[in-house]
Amino acid sequence: MSRVVVKTTYVPLPPSPAPLPDRVDLSLFDALWICFPPIQRLLLFRGSHVPPLPALLDSLRSALSRTLLHYFTLAGKLTYAPASGDVFIDCSPAAIGPGVAFFEAESEGGDLGRLADDEVHDVDAFVQLIPELNATELPAPVFTVQVTRFRGAEGSADQGVALGFAAHHSVVDGRALWRCEKKMIEVEKKIDEFHQNIIDEHRTIENGESKEDMDFVDVLLFLPDEDGNARHDRGGDRHIIGDE
Repeated sequence: MSRVVVKTTYVPLPPSPAPLPDRVDLSLFDALWICFPPIQRLLLFRGSHVPPLPALLDSLRSALSRTLLHYFTLAGKLTYAPASGDVFIDCSPAAIGPGVAFFEAESEGGDLGRLADDEVHDVDAFVQLIPELNATELPAPVFTVQVTRFRGAEGSADQGVALGFAAHHSVVDGRALWRCEKKMIEVEKKIDEFHQNIIDEHRTIENGESKEDMDFVDVLLFLPDEDGNARHDRGGDRHIIGDE
């Protein structure tokens, strides 16, 4: 199996309701991990329940952006101060402004079911599903995310996606990284629920009621699909509403 990164974007922090510190100093025990490899986590999602890729990517970006408000140091840069000899997390606007690197990739020849079910894991394949995090030179990013698409056979639906994380060990430990990932999932669910509530409130337009004074969501729900039929899969609709 091989993977090809097809797009690299950055997920910024949303405006913070409170001022963020310009730097966060590492404790003595944090500094001990500076030279260690990053923490890596991999989640595999397969089956028909996985949303369409555009909607999934949009939800993940939105969830990550909102989660960074609670874990803003993950958008910072690990930085060395020559004057004092300290290494700290630079959280100044210039450092966190770009946000977190978000890689979109596609698997070539990968079998997601085999990767998930084999008793002996294919380590080489797993490594390709984790984003690179190069901290050999400072300043360096401390957190990256990669979403890898597994295409299905020609004419069939995708197998699913792999969601990989890499985080610098001096900034976060394994337990804290899992809390961050759980927060992302929680935020994503709330975003989808919010958009679904908007759709549900406008469903009367599909029941033959008056179509006067239609707003954007009414028009979206009233539009047919490519074959001219009523649309029932609202995953893409939630994606479009989120963009609005």
